[in-house]
Amino acid sequence: MANWLEELEQFGTGILGATQEGLAARIKQELGAAAPANAADRPETQYDTTVQEPLDGPEQSQGVNRALDDLWGRYKWWVVGGLGITAYLAFKGAR
Repeated sequence: MANWLEELEQFGTGILGATQEGLAARIKQELGAAAPANAADRPETQYDTTVQEPLDGPEQSQGVNRALDDLWGRYKWWVVGGLGITAYLAFKGAR
């Protein structure tokens, strides 16, 4: 009795194996033409990496050095004048 169950199991395993191999071959055949081996050549994996530069706002300046240079360029005479007045008052008050 177990003999025919083993034969039935082997028959079912053979059918499933053939079906899996056939499906795998079909999928490979259909995807093979549409998917190049090089991943960079696939249009679905290419991304737009263009970053637009901001036109205004604090994001316009790139980095701390540029922001400090911009502030110094605009307000250097105010800073120098303020430090000069402070130094004069401190010197006058120390006498």
